[in-house]
Amino acid sequence: MSVVRIDQFMPAMSEIFVLEIELGFGFLGGLFTNVGIDPEKGVITFFLRSILPSSDFLLFLLVILIGIAATAVGVLGIFADAGKLGLFVVGSVWISGLVIPIGGVVAVVGMFLLVGAILLGPVVYDIQNE
Repeated sequence: MSVVRIDQFMPAMSEIFVLEIELGFGFLGGLFTNVGIDPEKGVITFFLRSILPSSDFLLFLLVILIGIAATAVGVLGIFADAGKLGLFVVGSVWISGLVIPIGGVVAVVGMFLLVGAILLGPVVYDIQNE
């Protein structure tokens, strides 16, 4: 008779950390979109302004290119970690971050999306990494 250990069904702590970071940044991305600010653009602009103080066009171009590259790397990283279902989970968390501050019935739907994604996230991560 073989012994079944509960920890064989649980992801490792590093996997949980990566999953929480992905879901957290997905939620914050939706929240920042709702509020109308882009902290990534602000940080990139701040650092590039210290390097290129006089070239506005080059600064604009680099901010756009770095933003596109960072988004592409993030999406590809989530796809590599958790596949298409992982993109769906992070997308639903992003939508929940977008709609929860609105309030009313939409906020309730956003909360259900958030809780569902948090519960579904480890399952999707395990399916992809088997």
